[in-house]
Amino acid sequence: MTGEGAWQATGHGVAYLRDPEHNPGARRSQVDFESLRREFADQVPPGSRVYPVPAATDRTLWRQRLTEFAALTGSLVVGNPDAADHLVSVGVVEQPGPTGPRVRLVVRRAGR
Repeated sequence: MTGEGAWQATGHGVAYLRDPEHNPGARRSQVDFESLRREFADQVPPGSRVYPVPAATDRTLWRQRLTEFAALTGSLVVGNPDAADHLVSVGVVEQPGPTGPRVRLVVRRAGR
C-alpha cells in the first residue's frame, strides 16, 4: 500500500515540477489532497480513533492518504470499525468546478 501511494505521489510531484502550468492532472490531485487534509483537520478531533472506510475508486491511494492525515492531526488509525470513534471515507463531488476539489471527506460517528 505505501509503495503504490508513494509511487503515485512521486509521479505527480515530478510532473508538477516539470511543468506546473500544463499538467492539470497533477494540479487537480494536489487540490484534492489539500482539500481533504483541511477537512480532516476541521472535522476529526485530535486523538480520535479513526477507521478508513475503503473508497469506491483508488482504494489504496485514499486509504494511505487518510492514514497520513490521521497521523498529521494526532489521530490513531484502527483496523476494526468497532474500535473507532469515527469512520472516515472519501466521497466524489458530483459536479466539481473547473479548479475545485473532485472529492470530499465523509466523516461518520461510529456507533459504539
